[in-house]
Amino acid sequence: MGFMTAITSLFGGADNLGKVAVKGAEGIYNGLDKLFYTDEEKAEARIKAGQLYLDFIKAAYDENSTRSVTRRWLAFIVVGPMMICFVAGIIVFFFNVGASEYMSSMFEKLVPWGGGILMFYFGPHIVSSLKK
Repeated sequence: MGFMTAITSLFGGADNLGKVAVKGAEGIYNGLDKLFYTDEEKAEARIKAGQLYLDFIKAAYDENSTRSVTRRWLAFIVVGPMMICFVAGIIVFFFNVGASEYMSSMFEKLVPWGGGILMFYFGPHIVSSLKK
């Protein structure tokens, strides 16, 4: 067995070498192509993200689902006490300023929770109704 026969049996023939070279060139080209994010690729990514968001909205915001009813109850449980503290703080102000300040401090502690729930649960509905 000659030297060339040993090499070709080890690495394959010229045909196999050509296939390896083509695959390598394609890999280099695709790798370089992925380094640059073109405007067309950005637009396609935005379209896909928008479609995924719409699919999520359809699945997550069915008005008669158990999840939607639970969402409303949780919102009432958090937003209700927040609004009671606010209204009670205003009413109590005329009778006892110290108690009003206490109610205001409670309201300030509940605002991030209530605001977060209102934005998370009801924000998409408000935004979609504004577009109409």
